[in-house]
Amino acid sequence: MVIRRVRLVRSGMLVEFAVVLAQRDHRGKSHEVMSIDTRNHGTVHRHGPGHGPPETIEEISSPNILERALSEAIDETYAAYNRIIEGNIE
Repeated sequence: MVIRRVRLVRSGMLVEFAVVLAQRDHRGKSHEVMSIDTRNHGTVHRHGPGHGPPETIEEISSPNILERALSEAIDETYAAYNRIIEGNIE
């Protein structure tokens, strides 16, 4: 899992994030399983395998929602990882 955060230097306020879950195939090539991010759409949104079309989770109406949304994105991504490990892929 990769977690990327962008914060303002002076205030430390979170302005953007991406949480990405990827797997390596038998050749060692990485494939995105899912991601949740805030880039380019003005929303917190989820992408499926291969960075498919975005599914909106929440509009970004205030920068204050980003910390909570990041925490929820990490939790959701860990849950997806655990389902993969257990063989319960959706």
